[in-house]
Order: sequence, then structure tokens, then C-alpha cells
Amino acid sequence: MHQEVSKKENICLFHIILCILGSGILLILFNYLLNMLFNHASVVDLLTILAATWIGYVLIRNYFLFYKYQLIEEDLIIREVLGSKEKIRLNINVHQIKKMKSKKHKDYKTDKKRKYFSKNRMYNGENTKEGYYCIYTDFDKEYYFEIQPSKKMLEIITKKNEKLMTKC
Repeated sequence: MHQEVSKKENICLFHIILCILGSGILLILFNYLLNMLFNHASVVDLLTILAATWIGYVLIRNYFLFYKYQLIEEDLIIREVLGSKEKIRLNINVHQIKKMKSKKHKDYKTDKKRKYFSKNRMYNGENTKEGYYCIYTDFDKEYYFEIQPSKKMLEIITKKNEKLMTKC
């Protein structure tokens, strides 16, 4: 079994406070503009509350969400963790993976534009860390996801799935 976590390493309190203050200023401007455009205070207040909720949701997901990658025998399991709540986002056999390449690879843009049954980004780490994209099939449907695994996890996955050794 191999396990690792993909999350933001340096969460700066100053950055979080700055985002909250910036969001507050945006909400005030949003509320002011809506009051200028509409005469219905209840509609404006409802839209402002919805905007505040959405901004709060985005901030919480951006700073406190992380992913756990687990490789147990032949299964790759990716869990999404937000606080004490864990949710399994992906549970596949490594032999289902048809393609696993770096996002810097020349095929990345064309593969990402293709139609898939679902597309997911399963990392919340730094953009400086190298990301990988995977394409796998399940019940004759193609799926696409992006992760930021360590070199060790990549080696383990490619050893277990011999087809990926020639493609990577």
C-alpha cells in the first residue's frame, strides 16, 4: 500500500485575510451596483447573500480541500477531504488506465479537448508541481482526470500497468 496527499503546502494567514477583505469589498460593490439598477431591496439582498455564499464556498474549497491518493494492490483510490469529511472520488484498477502523461506532454491539449463521460481535477496543490492527466475506461465509457502524484507513485502505477510503461 502506498499513500500520499496533494494539498497546498504554504497556507499564509495574511493571504487568507486579504482574500476575505477583497471578497468583502467585492460584495459591497456588488450590492451597491444592484441597488442602483433595481428598486427591489429584497431581490438585491437575496442576490448579495447568494454571491456571499458562493464566494465563501470557493474560498473554503480553495484553501481547505485536499486529496489523498492511495494505491492498494492494483487499485487506485482518490479521496477528497474537506475538514473531517472524506469522500471517495475515484476507485479504479490500474489496468483500466489507458493513458497517463504529464500535462507538459504535446498530447495534453488535444486529449483535454476530447469528449469524455466525465472530467475531473483531483488536486489542490501548487501549480508549480508537475501535474499528470489520466484517461481510463469503465463500462465502455472514457473518463479523464488530472492529479499531482509523486514520482514514487508514478513508478508504482507504471510497474503495475505494463501498457503505461511504453506510453509514458
